[in-house]
Amino acid sequence: MRMFSTILGRIGTSILFACLALMILIYIPPICVSDVITTHLLCPGHYSNVARCCGEHGAQIELKIHMSANGTFNVYVVNACNDRLMMNGTLQQLYEFIKENPNRVLMEYVGNTFEYTIKEAPNTSVIVANKGESALWITYRVKTYILMVPYSKVKTLIVYLVPLGAILMIQQIIMKLRSRRVA
Repeated sequence: MRMFSTILGRIGTSILFACLALMILIYIPPICVSDVITTHLLCPGHYSNVARCCGEHGAQIELKIHMSANGTFNVYVVNACNDRLMMNGTLQQLYEFIKENPNRVLMEYVGNTFEYTIKEAPNTSVIVANKGESALWITYRVKTYILMVPYSKVKTLIVYLVPLGAILMIQQIIMKLRSRRVA
């Protein structure tokens, strides 16, 4: 029984130290890998896909987007990264997609400036639409950051493993205290 308790205690200690290492990784700031500033002419009745975060590395990517224009525009943050919303199109195509997939629209915004940060966003697109009567000059800046570890996955792992490691370690401490009292 004592050997089993010792093994479990060491496993608990190892789990706690692994969680401590993961906690340190969470606080390492993300690395900026791309900073794009572009001015784009958006015709009336059309949309443009400004930023896309596609693929398996989306959980480790963070996008910071800042847009401004000489008029009012609509922004849609959509949980989709498919061919239908590839780059540019008409508002009719955009509205058909939104009508077919209303649950994929994460955010809708109307204004002449827009600032947003997307954290851990696999398969996310940021779409700018011009519903107005005249063409818009839209200036946007998209900064792409890579995170050391995907925050949400690591935090979930830590939440479950820290109590498990503590319980395993505490039971070993209790067994040692009991064996000292007996001796």
